[in-house]
Amino acid sequence: MKKSGMGLFLLVIAFIAFISLGLPDGLLGVAWPSMHLSIGAPINALGAIGIGVTAGYVISTVLSGKLVALLGIGKLLALSCALTATALFSYTIVPIWWMAMLVGIMAGLGGGAIDAAINNYISHHHRTLLFLLHAMFGIGTTTGPIIMNIALNTATWRSGYWAVGIFQVGLALTFFFTAHLWDDGKNTDGSDSEAPKQVEPARLRDTIKLPIVWFGVAFFFLYTGTEASVGQWSYTLFTKTRETDPNTAAFFISAYWGAFTFGRVVSGLIVRRISEHVFMRFSMVAMVVGELVMLLNINETISLLCLPLVGFAVAPMFPSMVGSTQDRIAPEHVSNTIGFQIGAAGFGGGLILVFGTAVSGLFGLPVIFLTNLMFAVAIFVLYELIHAKTRAMKQASA
Repeated sequence: MKKSGMGLFLLVIAFIAFISLGLPDGLLGVAWPSMHLSIGAPINALGAIGIGVTAGYVISTVLSGKLVALLGIGKLLALSCALTATALFSYTIVPIWWMAMLVGIMAGLGGGAIDAAINNYISHHHRTLLFLLHAMFGIGTTTGPIIMNIALNTATWRSGYWAVGIFQVGLALTFFFTAHLWDDGKNTDGSDSEAPKQVEPARLRDTIKLPIVWFGVAFFFLYTGTEASVGQWSYTLFTKTRETDPNTAAFFISAYWGAFTFGRVVSGLIVRRISEHVFMRFSMVAMVVGELVMLLNINETISLLCLPLVGFAVAPMFPSMVGSTQDRIAPEHVSNTIGFQIGAAGFGGGLILVFGTAVSGLFGLPVIFLTNLMFAVAIFVLYELIHAKTRAMKQASA
């Protein structure tokens, strides 16, 4: 296969794998009302399964650098897809509900490794496609509920898990038979130049000693938590504290996620025409302004319109910061750092939602508008600190 054809082939597989990464996230919520009855679980046990998934996710992403060095990206992806498929099948046969939490850990281990490995690969070989890659995840999370809804209407919730599990098996086999292609050092764009050379990852304890790594970890923790907080809490906030019509609120929540997905798709095109730093700074300002307007609530319509504004603004942040890891971190620390960052993102997405529950219980629901703004400002500050430190390091090395 010619280089250009091979490059396109690997990109297509990577994008399909990222769609598959989002599919399970869209299954559980729709399946749970039926699933919890089938496995004898209390309705609130959904959180326990989520904790299991998050734990597995964090473990595998933190260890991803070492796993890539040991197995290579292709074999790691094959094993991770096989593990995810096993978890999806296992959900359908657990005899006792608490075993579903253990299965969740298995699913998190597989999903986290897929996430970190593909991000690592694309950031090294075709950085500007990271934006489009992460849009694929949104397609997966959108498609998952549709698959489960079809399963519930035609058979049982188990059929939905089997359908996605079989798809994961197909991916595992694809990665297994193409494993040698993922580690041969060729650029995915088909050019004759070599891709950035993979180096032996540093020891984890050496990577965690770098302050710039912890700035990045904090950024991803707060970013993903804020993205989830706005998406998950806004419907309740507008309908319960501002008496917004439920249909109107639902429309603007959909607009938030629609703008988010659209932003992921077009961000790669935008950064080809303007500086990525300029675009990121514009996005940060738009995010903070949007959160501030929602807090002040000068006008309900304007506040609601800020939801898609914030959705579009936050869209480029995750892929841009993953892609720029190699600009601020020495090559031997990149794989470890990407794993740490993605692990922090998974942890932050869950913990900040729990934080919102806690503070709203103490001070009332409207306080979440304030905490979202505070997190947005903190993300902006962290970004500026990371950018300033990266620029200083480049100047020092020059």
